[in-house]
Amino acid sequence: MFLKNVWYVAGPSSDFGEDVVSRRICDRPVAFYRKSDGSIAALHDRCPHRFVPLSMGQREDDSLRCGYHGLRFGPDGVCDDKPAGDQENPAKICTQHFAVEERYGYAWIWMGEAENAKPAMIPDFSFITSGEFKCEAGYLKVQGHHELITDNLLDLSHVNYLHPQISGGSHWSEWDNRVEVDGNTVWSRLSRPNQKPGAFQKMLWGSDSERGDGRGDVRWDAPSVLYANTAITEVGADIETSGFHTPSAHFLTPETATSTHYFWVTGRNMAKDDEKVSAMMEKGVGEVFETQDGPMVEAEQEAMGNSTDFLAHKPLILKADAAGIRARRILRKLIRDEQETEGSTAVQEVVE
Repeated sequence: MFLKNVWYVAGPSSDFGEDVVSRRICDRPVAFYRKSDGSIAALHDRCPHRFVPLSMGQREDDSLRCGYHGLRFGPDGVCDDKPAGDQENPAKICTQHFAVEERYGYAWIWMGEAENAKPAMIPDFSFITSGEFKCEAGYLKVQGHHELITDNLLDLSHVNYLHPQISGGSHWSEWDNRVEVDGNTVWSRLSRPNQKPGAFQKMLWGSDSERGDGRGDVRWDAPSVLYANTAITEVGADIETSGFHTPSAHFLTPETATSTHYFWVTGRNMAKDDEKVSAMMEKGVGEVFETQDGPMVEAEQEAMGNSTDFLAHKPLILKADAAGIRARRILRKLIRDEQETEGSTAVQEVVE
């Protein structure tokens, strides 16, 4: 079950041009293409006649014609041309269309009814386009449920064991970890005063100090889009306005119940013009998840089989799991409320 009335990242804006791109999101194939006015159209990539992908057909102006029997669908999902005319089937023929918004260099898709889309619900990732940070981006396909990756990102206690090369020798037990809930947003706030920076931080921080005040805050919004900001500054200095900051975005878009599109962006406010550092960050961030976090998440999913309800397996819960548990509970409630609303609407329509 997926939350529908929410925004998912379909991919970088640069992925979508005049050619049709088919991408499975929430276990539904979606055909994307950029219209003549520059905006992105998104249609259910499934002809209602014989269920073949519309992306296998031809694009005609701003419409897609099915390559099997020639039905043509406009960007609003309505069939605007029937080869045999209305004598063949006078009924209105449609396929679902989805609302798409472009923001922060990415295309966001609303998987519910397009008329209900609320652009104001897209979370803030303005660091990507602010110009304050040099950003690198990448993509991974993870064979695991998106909530398992959310758990990984909200819980930084694993860093010492899975990523010793970036831990700096300090331990999670020495840090102050607070979980905050603001509406449907979850924050995991990690304060690390007087810590020894990791090798990467030390290299780019540009300070001769052996220790500094650090933090690692992570924000989660449903269904699974996360913002993180790891920073370090001089002991006693204002970490909001000084020091080395590496904000990052983690867009986890379910492909199916057990596979996830993972789009990531990482930024830095130092050595912004150093191309060697850019190449190192682009390669390093991808490799860390591909060779360390990713295999762990995929091992979790393999152990669970086709199940996606992690808590139903009655796992041992540790202190560091608090933020992930909060996120799971909020998502479950949002899905439940959405289904109850849809059920009530369907009953009302039948009564009327």
